[in-house]
Amino acid sequence: MADYGVRYWLDDIARLWGEIEDDGHHKVTSYLTKDIPESVNQVPCVLTFLDGDVDGGSPSLGSSNAVTYQGKSEFHLTSSLIKNQMPYVMSYVDKILAKAAANMTLGGKVVSFRLASPGAIKFVRLTWGNENEHYGLQVNWQVIENHTNKYPVSP
Repeated sequence: MADYGVRYWLDDIARLWGEIEDDGHHKVTSYLTKDIPESVNQVPCVLTFLDGDVDGGSPSLGSSNAVTYQGKSEFHLTSSLIKNQMPYVMSYVDKILAKAAANMTLGGKVVSFRLASPGAIKFVRLTWGNENEHYGLQVNWQVIENHTNKYPVSP
């Protein structure tokens, strides 16, 4: 596998979210791309995927080429819409901010991994498959990756 491109680093984002624990020390189940389920049947969990534009300059001789990816991670944190679960959902916001701030290059794999602005973290009602609507957080992120000299170009 090439040492660049979405397949090289997307699961690193999933792994970093999987390090987050709730206040009861239960880790978030974070699905790697090959394991994304048809329905969410356990919480807390998170699904990470591209969602939006992929922008990149056309490779040309002697110039740099950065590619920008837009994506999101959906934190499915409850199994229903019972309002007394809202404090539990909100308890994840600072944990997500801290984890993103501590991993701004995904271990040197990308130029930049950052939460999108505005609208980095949104309190949302989610469904993924056949489960009931439930509370969670949508985390919007952006990755910038250097693709200079990664593709053959013809003069």
